[in-house]
Amino acid sequence: MTLLGAIQILRARWFTTIAGLMFSLAVAGVAFSLVPPVYMSSGAAMLVQSRQPGLNPTNSSSNPLLNFDSSLNTTSSMLIKAMSTADVATQVEATGEGSFTAKNVDVTATTPSEQPFIYVTSRSPTPELSVAMVNRVLDMAREELVDQQRALRVLPTRFIKLQPVVNPTKPKLALGPPALVGGVALILGIAITISVALLRERSAVRRQISASPAAENLPDRIGPHVSANPRENGRQPLAASPASTSFAGNGALSQP
Repeated sequence: MTLLGAIQILRARWFTTIAGLMFSLAVAGVAFSLVPPVYMSSGAAMLVQSRQPGLNPTNSSSNPLLNFDSSLNTTSSMLIKAMSTADVATQVEATGEGSFTAKNVDVTATTPSEQPFIYVTSRSPTPELSVAMVNRVLDMAREELVDQQRALRVLPTRFIKLQPVVNPTKPKLALGPPALVGGVALILGIAITISVALLRERSAVRRQISASPAAENLPDRIGPHVSANPRENGRQPLAASPASTSFAGNGALSQP
């Protein structure tokens, strides 16, 4: 079966093809509508360090968190790990709907690397919940940072702060999951349509082949076989006797 042959069969079985395509589109539409929508929102915050005259920002007595890395990259990594625990996820996703990711790497950059930023992306079935989740994660990250510094007995004037940089963006509808389910349903419907058309064509060909011997034996069932030879039919051929003609005396034609 070649591609051209399959196309010819689909054209010959146009009713099956059109009906199958319409059914596939309907199933794909229903599958697309049944998948819950997903709205995405994102926000970002940056770690900043208080600058005071005469204060060495790398001095451990000012803030022990700065002993690891004065660029605050290490601090952001520690904060991301604290926000990636199951307890935080349970608190943020209290309704059981939606999810979020928190990273200190900008995945949109050409060369992603750790930065003193926190990038939060939420996914939820409603726009309002998506924005609320981003705000909730950033607030919890800010509280976690304050708690860590208080545990280290850092003076409030020397705190590392989490400053909002990008407020939660307007939620956008992500067509990924619904489109994926609808596309799979459409592809399956098209495959089933092609299979049905091919099976119907094959069945029709088999019926034609099985009907051919019956057509050849049709005269035997209707009546006796008539041979071209008269002797085979039990009849004697009429002998052509030569005609003798003579003329009578009066000129009339006479036959014996």
